[in-house]
Amino acid sequence: MTTGALVGSWQIKVDLLLAVAFAPDGTRFASALNGGKQIGIGELPGGRLLEVLANQTGPQRWASALAFSPDGSMLASAIHLSSTLSPTDPTLGNAVEVWNVKTGALMHTLSLPDQEEMSNIIFSADGKLLAVASGKDIFIWQVETGALLHTLKGHTAIVARDNGLSFSPDSKQLISVGFDQTIRL
Repeated sequence: MTTGALVGSWQIKVDLLLAVAFAPDGTRFASALNGGKQIGIGELPGGRLLEVLANQTGPQRWASALAFSPDGSMLASAIHLSSTLSPTDPTLGNAVEVWNVKTGALMHTLSLPDQEEMSNIIFSADGKLLAVASGKDIFIWQVETGALLHTLKGHTAIVARDNGLSFSPDSKQLISVGFDQTIRL
């Protein structure tokens, strides 16, 4: 990234790409393909698709965010179920899927109690916790068991997209920023 020059570009033959994430080692990436119905793992450089973790049929679903664990062994995807494949359509439910990247196995499906769009998904630095911002609330799960540990309330407007959540390097604190113009620790 020192020159700003384009390193690679790939034409992916799918309906719609919604999210992308780098693996921590920089040799792979994940992408939400076909409107989020599929989650693919590709190799770098080159962009060749290595495997598809999720290939769902049934209700319309789309993945809006992806995050690798710090060691790259897990991938979390924010999943929305809706009557049509549109981020503006009222959702039928929200969940976070946690995948074992090496085996391709689904480890956990973590349900969210609300219908708000998930704006952020992030693992703690030690990989033991997973935080998800949904609307004004933040949910924290223990990754190993899939147990919901905390529901954090306090923002009066939605948590900011993309970089609205961050864990401290020691994984003991979480900071958030919302459209209510507050930072909460």
